Amino acid sequence: MKYILCCVICLPFLVAQDDGSYDLIIKYNKGDVFKYKTDFIMAMSVPGMGNFEIGRVFTLENKYLGEEDGLIIVEQIMTKMIATNKVWDKMSTDYKMNQMIGVSFKIYIKPDGTIDHTSSEHRHLEETISSLTQDVGQINYLYPFGIEAIDVSVGDTWNVKNDSVVFYASEGDIESLMFIDSDYSFDKIKIKKGREIAYISEISKLRCEMNIVQGGTFMEGEMYGDFKGSYRFDLDNGKVLLKKSSGNMEYNFIMEDKSFKTVMSISEKTKKVK
Repeated sequence: MKYILCCVICLPFLVAQDDGSYDLIIKYNKGDVFKYKTDFIMAMSVPGMGNFEIGRVFTLENKYLGEEDGLIIVEQIMTKMIATNKVWDKMSTDYKMNQMIGVSFKIYIKPDGTIDHTSSEHRHLEETISSLTQDVGQINYLYPFGIEAIDVSVGDTWNVKNDSVVFYASEGDIESLMFIDSDYSFDKIKIKKGREIAYISEISKLRCEMNIVQGGTFMEGEMYGDFKGSYRFDLDNGKVLLKKSSGNMEYNFIMEDKSFKTVMSISEKTKKVK
């Protein structure tokens, strides 16, 4: 979940440059605790079968714990969660995901901002934690706009390519892969409550080798499509304040030895809350 955020220790070079350029890097002040609320939905309709849908609304609290063996450690705890599934028009509660309420776990982040591993005292929830932290909407934890977003100014554009990104599309520990080609643009800066807020746009082309297991149904195949995203980024605190993204993917898949073709819609809104 293209979108769970962590942070690095504030360093002097991570502030605005004298020439009006910026380094768009997630930062963290030791002792800070911050929360994000996410609304996520993934849905498709298959003729003759019905509708398939995964929906989640949750609030995630983050706390920086320091570094160990070169890895940044962030503790996260789910404070609120509503998760539902619809499999061929049969709606049900996602009991595994809803068990995450009140559960704390740690994310260990590599210097490039990707997840090395996670840990929790609740071992029976390890697969669910992976599904939550590495879903189709996941964001790099240090460089949400790519390592290329260094020393950039209003009006700049840049391209970021990420190949073979592992994600989990549903229940279980079956891996899927994403191949992402993104174009970003630094649109403008607004001053809000005395802080500089950057407005950033994204247009991405995605290809996914996608495996889904939901409600005992297994689907595997390839997806292709385009996504659009918009962000608000606090240049002073180094935090993503708001992310909105949506897209439609053509999904060609096999289920029970039969071939299907449909369009899957995916949308996400993540907002920093007090």
